[in-house]
Amino acid sequence: FKFEDSKNAFLNAVELRNVQVVKLLLTFSKKFDNFFKFNLWKSVWDFSVDHEYFDICDELKNADFNFNEIEKNLRDALVLKYHETLDKISKLHDDIKDGNFDGVKTFSDTQKFKMCYGNHQTCVLEQSIECKRFEIYSYLRAKGFYTDRGERLCGKIDKLSNDEKRQIRDENLKYTISDPDA
Repeated sequence: FKFEDSKNAFLNAVELRNVQVVKLLLTFSKKFDNFFKFNLWKSVWDFSVDHEYFDICDELKNADFNFNEIEKNLRDALVLKYHETLDKISKLHDDIKDGNFDGVKTFSDTQKFKMCYGNHQTCVLEQSIECKRFEIYSYLRAKGFYTDRGERLCGKIDKLSNDEKRQIRDENLKYTISDPDA
C-alpha cells in the first residue's frame, strides 16, 4: 500500500464524507497533513469547511491534523459553529417528533443543510416517517432534503399501512412531489 494510494483514499473519503474511513486512515497514518490538497488552493480542511462537513472537521481536529496558525484560529471558531449546528439539528428532530411544523419551516428557511442526522443516525426524512409526520416528510422533500440511505427510508415506508402511504401521496400532491414509492 503506497503512500500515494493512501493519500487518494483519504481524499476520496473526505470528499464522500465517509467519517469512519477518514477516522481509520487518520488513526493509522500521521502523514496526513494540511499539504493534502484537492487542488492547488483547497486543503482538506478548506474543503470540509466549505461543504460544512463538520463531522470530518471534528475528526481532523481530534487527530491533531497539521494546521497552520490561521487555520488553528478558524478551527476553534468552526468547532463552536459545529456544536451550534448540532444543537439546531437536534432541535429540528425534536420539532419533527412534536409535530412542530413552524419549527421545521424555520429551520428549512434559515439553514442550508439538507441531510440532517440526529443522535441515532436517523435522518429527518426517516424521523418524519417514524413519527408519522407525513406533512413534514413531504414538506422536507419538497425543500430538497434527502438521505444517503434511500433503501432504509424505503424500508420504513414499505412498512406503513396502505392508508398511511395514501396520506403521504396526498401530502406529496400539496407540494407537487411525484414519487411512485410513497
